[in-house]
Amino acid sequence: MSAQSSEYKDNWTRFEFFLPPIVYSFVGFIRILFNTSVCYITIKYRKQYSTLKTNTAILLTINSFFEILHQSGHFIYLIIAVNGINLIQLNKIILFQIHSIIGMFSAVFLFNSLSFDRFLGVAFPIL
Repeated sequence: MSAQSSEYKDNWTRFEFFLPPIVYSFVGFIRILFNTSVCYITIKYRKQYSTLKTNTAILLTINSFFEILHQSGHFIYLIIAVNGINLIQLNKIILFQIHSIIGMFSAVFLFNSLSFDRFLGVAFPIL
């Protein structure tokens, strides 16, 4: 461990380690609310509206679920910063953040497949 990193380790809460997690957690909380509302509305009104029965609506709901997983990782970042643990071991942080990492990569993959699906729908419409 370098001299600079040992200076920050367990040195209680420092401003430069505390402000970014607050901002990320605030934005993440808002995004979790919006993505939860997308999932809730799609599931609740699925049988009433034909638009919500499409494959696109299902993909958007799954994408919102993966985004919820991804955004929940920011709260772990905030908890670590508030507790004053400025540096954490790699194996522990991978264990804490694995759900967020899976959610992020799954959301990116689903977003790309959804974009390709919409491209095919526009490029080759059913006549």
